[in-house]
Amino acid sequence: MKELNTPLKRVGFLVFITGLLILIVGMYQISEDAYSLSSFFEKWIESAFFERHSFRDYPAAGYGTWITLVGLFSSFLYDKITYRLIRWIKSGSKVELPASTPPVQLHFKDGAAALAYICEYMDVSLVENELTPCLVVATSQSKETGAFAVINIPSADGPKKSIAGFLSDSVPTDVAGKLCAAMIGPSIENSGTPTFFLCAELEPSWSNGAWKVRRRF
Repeated sequence: MKELNTPLKRVGFLVFITGLLILIVGMYQISEDAYSLSSFFEKWIESAFFERHSFRDYPAAGYGTWITLVGLFSSFLYDKITYRLIRWIKSGSKVELPASTPPVQLHFKDGAAALAYICEYMDVSLVENELTPCLVVATSQSKETGAFAVINIPSADGPKKSIAGFLSDSVPTDVAGKLCAAMIGPSIENSGTPTFFLCAELEPSWSNGAWKVRRRF
């Protein structure tokens, strides 16, 4: 399953399955005593919210409900809801600048200086199908391995080395030491590390909320 592309999501999936099994047991217990559909849902809701009598009689329904939800929001709904909520809590909503305020512009002497700033002050989360700035360390190309690059990607702990491919067949040979943009691909199954694909060279300048693109490849 493509959605379970990190260890956290796979653990969340196991929690989800465990909670679902417990919930099924609780549902069966409630169905034995419920005399109507409305009575069934009433007992379920009361047990889920730990109402004294219902929870005492059907603890599996109460625990199973919450364990299932925790697993669901840690696996299938992590990217759509949980990650976005955590990101909002950490970063807050974007502040709209007044029209009279000039846009923020940042200029760096080179890609390394830009990457150091990104690690220190910018959002460095890696989300599949989005772009991340990176610093190209070296490139290589051969018939056996094809074209790839050694890159430094930003993280809260400083630059981290990784390997990137290229989105197109036109592989540049002069991007070592340059700031580039990499598309974030699916995570490698065993390690959970995202894959990267270089797609453009960036100027070490930030303006209007984005890095300036020097050329695409």
